Amino acid sequence: MARRRHSPYHSLPPQQNLDSFLDILTNTVGALMFIGLFITLVTVESAAIIQTPLVKTSNKQVHLFELRGEQVLAVDTQTVQTEVERQLQALPTCPRPQAKAEDYGAYLAEFQNYQACLLQQSEHLAKLKVETADYQVTLVNVDNFAFQYTPKAGKQSDPPLQSAESPFAQQLQALDPQRDYVAFVVRPDAFRTFRQARKLAQRQGFDIGWEPLATETPLILGSEGRRIGVQ
Repeated sequence: MARRRHSPYHSLPPQQNLDSFLDILTNTVGALMFIGLFITLVTVESAAIIQTPLVKTSNKQVHLFELRGEQVLAVDTQTVQTEVERQLQALPTCPRPQAKAEDYGAYLAEFQNYQACLLQQSEHLAKLKVETADYQVTLVNVDNFAFQYTPKAGKQSDPPLQSAESPFAQQLQALDPQRDYVAFVVRPDAFRTFRQARKLAQRQGFDIGWEPLATETPLILGSEGRRIGVQ
């Protein structure tokens, strides 16, 4: 009688494939490492975040400067205001019609004279120009003036900004940090000059305000100047 042969595999217990478990374990550990790395980076970066200065209003008198390249130009709004008031006072007086409406002929004549006078005032205002040391100022509309920078031919370069002889340093000497603050309009090519001027003004105790202005954007100021808050 022939003996029955048994396969050697029939005597081994069934084996379990652990590949899927290892894949899941590897992915989980990798995800945890990524989360830990992300949290570490955020924590390190948060310590280096520079908070944006908040703008606040000030009761002090603002003194405006435009920065172009290496130049610090004083925007002399006081001279403009004084000259505009002088020119307005020189305008002809336009009396209103006094004739009674029943006297149609006289009333019409006075009204036409009044209208012609107002037109003359309007034409004079449209041609109003004021020149300061660095600007030609024209009236844009009822409340706004355009400051056009007009470099003077043959003008010598100003002393370095850090020098006590520079116009900006001398203008700061004439101001009081308790009553005045300094505001800058900064053109794109003048940020290095802005940092130097700001440092100089802060060293003397002045509050600072500033805002950037594109190269092609004209400098337009209202009749009460440009309000740039302290930052």
